[in-house]
Amino acid sequence: MDNDKHPFMTNLAVTWGLCAAGLIFVIPVIALRVKEHTDALQEVTVPGRAEEIAAVEQEVANASVSEKHT
Repeated sequence: MDNDKHPFMTNLAVTWGLCAAGLIFVIPVIALRVKEHTDALQEVTVPGRAEEIAAVEQEVANASVSEKHT
């Protein structure tokens, strides 16, 4: 558009129009795909990750138990 010497307001209007169109397409994707929470075991992507998650959960449980005793 700059090469064709369009006015700056046209460039601005096209830019905002594309931004609004992008939002129209992204809102359903966010509404349908983004979840409120994820289960830790759904995030297992590599071998050994499940054991690592279990170890961290065990440490958190142990820490909360030791806090209750103090």
